[in-house]
Amino acid sequence: MSRAPRGPAGPADGAPERLSDKALERRVKRWWAGGPYETYVQVTPGLEGVLVEELASGGFGDPAGYEVDRGGVTLELDPAEVMRANLSLRTASRVLLRLGTFPAASPEMLYDRARKLDWEVQLGFAASYALRITARASNLQAGDEVANTVASAVSRHMRELGLYPKPAAGAPLEFHVRLQNDHATVSLDTSGELLHRRGFRRHVHAAPVRETLAAAMVLSGLAGEPELPDVILDPFCGSGTLLMEATDVLLGLQPGRERGFAFEQAAWFRAGRWREA
Repeated sequence: MSRAPRGPAGPADGAPERLSDKALERRVKRWWAGGPYETYVQVTPGLEGVLVEELASGGFGDPAGYEVDRGGVTLELDPAEVMRANLSLRTASRVLLRLGTFPAASPEMLYDRARKLDWEVQLGFAASYALRITARASNLQAGDEVANTVASAVSRHMRELGLYPKPAAGAPLEFHVRLQNDHATVSLDTSGELLHRRGFRRHVHAAPVRETLAAAMVLSGLAGEPELPDVILDPFCGSGTLLMEATDVLLGLQPGRERGFAFEQAAWFRAGRWREA
């Protein structure tokens, strides 16, 4: 894994006029209307079946179109569903919004295709962004060359709009670039912190079970039951993670209700009543 170094300097003399608020809004509206978009929902390996049931019962996409692999499910979601997935999925670890997949056997191929992505719809007027690069079975390897190539592509695209974001570790918006079999997949991490971090714990036990795993245990235990139980006992509760997840399920509470998400920093995000969806 590699993170991109700092990008190029800011505007120079004769730079293009900066994209206006109204022009960005028009681009965002077109992007919203163009959905649904391919989305990858990550899950702890071994829990894919539980996630599939959760996605289907939650009305996410068309179950017939789910593509399941080790560690996740690929499906088509519109932006509103991407937000709802982060808020309401109990077993998911992360939600990645695919921005594009294309051949990338060389730096030139990667640069040419990456610069054509709609970066402004994701970044808007943000001053910085982060990159996470992974590679497997490809000519291009995770490292500074790939990170610099993607950063240059972003810079070229945004510079033509009078915008000058720079790559920076720890920026609120992080883009994942996955190289496999000489193809690149570019995704926006819409979650930020892993989704097992529910946001309400103040003190954590030394070795707690992850909330996503506890939720999977609860959902699996309740599957097929004609009605929800009145009482759940956990005599070896430790820090109480399983009981807290069970309580949320029984009360119908959203697991992400107490936390924020990375997509709230994206240009396409629209505040409103989405947390109550």
